[in-house]
Amino acid sequence: MKVGIWIDEHINPAVGGGFSYATQLVQRIDAHTFPEHIDVVFVSYQHGLESFQKEVVHLKESKRELPLVQRVVHQIANRFYRFRKKAAALKAKRDALRQDETTAQLKAQKIDLVYYMSQMQQYVSDYPFITTNWDVAHLSMPPFPEIVDKGELKRRRVWYDYTLPKATAVFVESEAGKQELIDLVKVDPDKVFIVPLFPGGIVTLDVPDKEQHEILEQFGLQPETFMFYPAQFWKHKNHDTLVKAFGQFHQEFPNVKLVFSGSDKGNLKEVQQLVQTLGIADQVSFLGFISNEALHTLYRHAIALVMPTFLGPTNMPPLEAASLGCPVLCSDFDGHREQLGNGAIYFDPASEESINKALLKIMDPEVRTALIANANEVRETSTFTSRHALDCIHQHFLTIHNTVFASS
Repeated sequence: MKVGIWIDEHINPAVGGGFSYATQLVQRIDAHTFPEHIDVVFVSYQHGLESFQKEVVHLKESKRELPLVQRVVHQIANRFYRFRKKAAALKAKRDALRQDETTAQLKAQKIDLVYYMSQMQQYVSDYPFITTNWDVAHLSMPPFPEIVDKGELKRRRVWYDYTLPKATAVFVESEAGKQELIDLVKVDPDKVFIVPLFPGGIVTLDVPDKEQHEILEQFGLQPETFMFYPAQFWKHKNHDTLVKAFGQFHQEFPNVKLVFSGSDKGNLKEVQQLVQTLGIADQVSFLGFISNEALHTLYRHAIALVMPTFLGPTNMPPLEAASLGCPVLCSDFDGHREQLGNGAIYFDPASEESINKALLKIMDPEVRTALIANANEVRETSTFTSRHALDCIHQHFLTIHNTVFASS
């Protein structure tokens, strides 16, 4: 069985430290020895991938176009709303022609199966594939704007109704994720395999004490005087409920700050306005996008990570925080409990009171010390590691070979 690991622009093996999940996993796959009957290669339209140890199949990206007359019709139809369906049909025809050329290249390389490492990713239609699934947000969360947006919702429905069920296998990030997918999507349970989420390379980053001090000084922060939430400003990240809870908490601990990092995805102004309305602007910091060194430093020196997201079932920041000795307060999801056990304090993300109680509780130094000790104990036997993720991929490839390809 020959497996092609698809490398796109989001996966860069040359990035030092391998901060993204996919990059780290690719690096481990590249260094791993699989059984002789399982040939693993990388496939990509990109060039400049010489750093791989394993073979790289460089695909030639097709530029094939429709016949001239059809191209002209497409250009004209695309300008008028009433003819958009015709334009879309012609575009689909052109894309199919281009995919036929990619399919031919994959077949020529005798690749049996393509493994996509990102959610809802499929570059070659109707070619045997393994997909990755992190969440079923459109089915498991309230109807937030970023999910029910017409284009996004349609894309998700097409994917989960028609594309994902065709996958040879689906790799999910946890037992909770597996159960959620099986419960909410029509997928064969025997096709769903766990490849656990693990902390980003941020946790192994070496940031000298002097640099950490300078980073804190740059942000106007002192060690253990702030709560930290690194998340882009999507509505489902639930910054507003945290701000309201912090407003209550602020009455008892007026010198503690709340620090946000992350880019604006449409909800930043609303959160900033809420902060102003509650009169806590001096105690809430919006840092925007920050460097990996800054992220590492803030984890190291925060009173706690506070993550009230509505999206699960698992997330990477709780694993990163716990790895760096930062106490974790997070949404009470089965996946989070699977990740951290008794090494975190859990709350109802929809409840200001529940979040406030967690914030008050973590201010006790003895509680923080005990929580860090619990998290360290959980980590000693945790399956949420890059090493275990690779072991799972190895075993899943064997299972797929034996059940799908051995007799062919």
